[in-house]
Amino acid sequence: MGIDFNWQTEDGIAPPAPPGKSSNPLAWLVVAVMAVCLAVAIWFGVRYWLEHRDDDLKADLQAVLDLEQQAAQSGDGELFLSLQTNDPAWIAAQLLPRNQVFNQAEREVTRARQLEGEAWANVRWREDGESWQRIVFFRWDGREWRRSAGSESYWGETKRYRYDWGVLVMPASDIDWRARISRFVTDNTPANTPHLTLILETDDAPALEYATPGQVGEVRLPSPRFWGLDENGDPGALFWSALAAHLNPPTTTLRFVVPDAAAFRYQGLAQTFTQAYLPGDYTIEIIPLGSQPADPRAWLPRVDGATLTLTESLITGGYVRDLTEMAQGDAQFDQGDFYEQLWQAAWWRERMWMVPSHAIMNVIFYSLHAFQAAGVPQPDADWTWEDLTAAARALSQPLPGGDRYWGIMDTTGDLTWGFGLNWESDCIQGPCLPDLNEERREAALSWYTANVGQTLPDISFLTDEERELAGLRWLMLQQAAMWVSSPVNYEVELSRMPLGVVPFPLSTAQASAGGTEGGITPLHVSGFVISQDSTHPRLMWEWLRYLSYTSPDKLRSVPARPSVAAKTIFWCRLPGQLNATLCAAFPLARAIRIGEENWLTWQQLQDPTAPA
Repeated sequence: MGIDFNWQTEDGIAPPAPPGKSSNPLAWLVVAVMAVCLAVAIWFGVRYWLEHRDDDLKADLQAVLDLEQQAAQSGDGELFLSLQTNDPAWIAAQLLPRNQVFNQAEREVTRARQLEGEAWANVRWREDGESWQRIVFFRWDGREWRRSAGSESYWGETKRYRYDWGVLVMPASDIDWRARISRFVTDNTPANTPHLTLILETDDAPALEYATPGQVGEVRLPSPRFWGLDENGDPGALFWSALAAHLNPPTTTLRFVVPDAAAFRYQGLAQTFTQAYLPGDYTIEIIPLGSQPADPRAWLPRVDGATLTLTESLITGGYVRDLTEMAQGDAQFDQGDFYEQLWQAAWWRERMWMVPSHAIMNVIFYSLHAFQAAGVPQPDADWTWEDLTAAARALSQPLPGGDRYWGIMDTTGDLTWGFGLNWESDCIQGPCLPDLNEERREAALSWYTANVGQTLPDISFLTDEERELAGLRWLMLQQAAMWVSSPVNYEVELSRMPLGVVPFPLSTAQASAGGTEGGITPLHVSGFVISQDSTHPRLMWEWLRYLSYTSPDKLRSVPARPSVAAKTIFWCRLPGQLNATLCAAFPLARAIRIGEENWLTWQQLQDPTAPA
């Protein structure tokens, strides 16, 4: 027995009819008004959100620029660097004169956009009474915005345009200026120049290479947006003048400053180089250093290059050019053919600023008669700073008339440097790179303070010239048992008295470890630089490369390249005991690198509280 369903349908039962369409126009009007209101509300909401988002971004980026201006104006390098991305090439580009002016100016962010981890801003500033604007990029590091060299998404694709003069390579964002730029190149390129490639870079730290008139080449410049646009948004005068200078340099004379004593030698080198390598009417003018003001900052903007000892202030002041890309892109420039100690002296903040030429490495001379008369053992291969100090005390004595016989004399400042470098060092195999920290500096100053006026004379208050004259007087009167001097003086000193030569002493740890015959000696490295204002940087680079393979201009200074040392038989030509001393000292020698020149100064020796 089952369940019997009755599937009957009744004709009277039917589904309800669907409602008919309303014919009431008022209802339709209400719906339409509501839809429009909703759309307007959404539009205003989105616009309000976007505007306030951009306002917040503008405020954040403006704060970075304000802090950067404060740091640039006050010279606070630490604060300035904290606002930049960790990109050595970008940081080096901030030292360009035009960027230094921009970074110190009062700037206003007028527009800002953000895309993922980067942002870009249109920034306005005034200079010489005129209003300018340029693009500035930022990158988010997870905590804050930092200024950066460029953007991966701002510029668009790279475009190439062919003209009668050559090829123009530029980003899509700049194509509105292509006709003007092409006309400018046509009007400013010498007639004898073959096809060029003009590349507008999309970052402010490009690997700059410049065309040489009469030769095929490239001209690379940052986009006009980095140089500054005028109020109409067109490339400014700074861009056009820079482009003109590289297309058609105003002069064919390369001016190069050298020490007076080496001027004749450099004139011969310049003549050989000009005949073999320079195009057309180009020449090199050798300028003696003595004809220029004492401060390099006064004459570097007026020349193309120089040989000098480079300091941090010349780099941060924007006086010399970054050579990194030139060196790394030149197959004829053998970077491996440099003594490591001298190569290190060419670099500052991971960028190369100088081509090393040579280094002066001072030694310690001593009078055999003085040691014999005092019954003090002569220095040997493993003598320490304690041995030097004890010998200097034993050899020091007052003389009639209030004068004094000094245990050791130093007119170079290297003795205190040497103590600081060797303090608590256990380095017995070079290169030795002790950190020049405050603790080491304090140890050196303490050693100097304990001995000055007792075993070595106080000459910290004298000028450089006065120190040299005082040293010559004591040596002529033979009133010093030991003294720090250059190897070039060896024969002169030997003609006056029986003489010994030793390297700087060892630390106690070095002596205990054994295996070395000299402590860490400071190296004073000189080299070749290119002026930031040179309109011939590519030709100057070729000149510097050529000079790096020639012998040093100072006698008995260590050549930067081992190949040059071998070619000139540098090590073998040194007199016997001088050869032994320099060969023992050089492996552990440490260059005073760029930025370290003020770690210990005569002013600090005179007043240990003076700032480093």
